[in-house]
Amino acid sequence: MVSETYDWSDTFVSIGIGVVIAAGLIGALVHRPGGERIITALESGDRAAAARDGKRAAIWGAVTIVLLIVAVVVMVLKTGAG
Repeated sequence: MVSETYDWSDTFVSIGIGVVIAAGLIGALVHRPGGERIITALESGDRAAAARDGKRAAIWGAVTIVLLIVAVVVMVLKTGAG
């Protein structure tokens, strides 16, 4: 059944799509290279660099989680639905 109630132009849909794109970009541009730096640092015995990059990864992980929580709340409340 197709619903005529919601549209792709509704605010909550746009926010949801934006968050998915932002989370994907954070994963590709921050988490993947950061994880590779952590592995390299640990393999070379540089625990200080691994810890520094691990803290950075934790911060970006928290940012990603906050974005996802915002998306879930906005989509459950159907913010800006039409």
